[in-house]
Amino acid sequence: MSRKETRVTLLQRLRDRQDEKSWAEFLHAYEPFLLGLLRQLGVQRQDAEDLCQEVLVKAWKALPEYQYREGQCQFRTWLSRICRNTLRSSVRDRSTISRTAPENLELPICSEPEIDELAEKEWQRYISKLAWDNIRDRFAPAVQQSFLLCSQGQSSVEAGKQLGLAESSVRVNKQRVTAALCKEIIRLDNELQG
Repeated sequence: MSRKETRVTLLQRLRDRQDEKSWAEFLHAYEPFLLGLLRQLGVQRQDAEDLCQEVLVKAWKALPEYQYREGQCQFRTWLSRICRNTLRSSVRDRSTISRTAPENLELPICSEPEIDELAEKEWQRYISKLAWDNIRDRFAPAVQQSFLLCSQGQSSVEAGKQLGLAESSVRVNKQRVTAALCKEIIRLDNELQG
């Protein structure tokens, strides 16, 4: 069974509201994405956590009716729309936005295409971080640092001086990590894109 089929199977298993194992798997896969999306929309950390719980409850209630149709709307797009609508309701109600929020607080992004674009950027950030967390322990600290320093804009020469490594070693380290990271990003994106 492919990873994508596994994710679709998870969505099917979630129709059974008593399946706690599937719900835990769902939370592990999507809660950090939703929190990140809310933060990208300008919601403060505490408020984002509260709103995320509201989004998850709404998703949990709606999942039995959700129909996955490959090639049409991606599942994360469906989730991001629930997120956007929950935030809009919250801003209107002012019940979950912190008391320090300005009176004229408005969503920075209101249209569906804009929220979809922001959600896609947040998804890529989330998948990249998850991939890094999954692979980093495969590499020695100097290899990790070579990659991180170059990713932060340092040249191989600068990173090599800072780490006490030859420029060629830094380049090789960066290439090894980049290859592993790209492979893991593709794997995760395929697994979670349902």
